[in-house]
Amino acid sequence: TCGGVNQAVLDCAGVCDGTAVDTDWVCDPQNIASGSNNDLTSGLIFDDGGLMDNYSDDSNNSYLIDVPSGIVEIDIMSVDIENYSDTLWLCDGEGSPSWSPWNGSGNCTEITNSDAGASWSSSGNLVGVYFESSGYTNYSGFQLSWSNNTDLCEDDSACNTGAVAACQYPPSGFD
Repeated sequence: TCGGVNQAVLDCAGVCDGTAVDTDWVCDPQNIASGSNNDLTSGLIFDDGGLMDNYSDDSNNSYLIDVPSGIVEIDIMSVDIENYSDTLWLCDGEGSPSWSPWNGSGNCTEITNSDAGASWSSSGNLVGVYFESSGYTNYSGFQLSWSNNTDLCEDDSACNTGAVAACQYPPSGFD
């Protein structure tokens, strides 16, 4: 409970005595503002405006994708954000953008409007998605599709250790 005497509880958006329910867009795991993938192995992520509306002013969202093993592959379905003012980042591992409000390691890739149709892969099972918008102009935003890829070669004796593929070995007699 969060409300003391009146026994109020947090709603799905984290608001004490709030009215949001699990089926509201604000609580949908596809909304970047919800913050997490809820142990899924694939999904979609939209800006806080969803598929139909522009994103909001002064957004400052982070979303964590944490899969049990393997890597995370992200297809950048669409990006329409204000150049130079609004930023979208994909960060590998525990990285985050290196400036305020995140002040992280900077192990990130900035995604721009020209990246629509491209793909991105993590080096491990953890990815952070960060979006920040100014208070000036709002566009239609972004749509990302992500999936967990566990088809990795993890055998140190293979030629392609760490690759996203079945292990390949040298012919007999070669090292």
